[in-house]
Amino acid sequence: RQPYVRSIYFRQDKIFINQYFEHLNQKNPADRLRRLKFFSAAIDAIRNCTDAPMVVQNPSKANEMLYKYNAVTKDGVRFVVQLRENKITKRKDFMSAFPAK
Repeated sequence: RQPYVRSIYFRQDKIFINQYFEHLNQKNPADRLRRLKFFSAAIDAIRNCTDAPMVVQNPSKANEMLYKYNAVTKDGVRFVVQLRENKITKRKDFMSAFPAK
């Protein structure tokens, strides 16, 4: 069984989170810690955000769409949440959370 959260914006669709940890383990330890700090705020943003995300077709894979949310932690730190959707299966994965520029 795979861990997931349900998203209000995507009409209670499941957003699977296991890809996030695979992506996180590919980063160096300092970057991993920096990104992991946003995990709980990112989960909250995925669950509760009703604003439309920025939608971009994945340039490296034609059958994928990327969704990017701009969010803010309770401490006022801005960050980005990135989701990926397979256009064929409609599966959505939480890919990454990182500080906004």
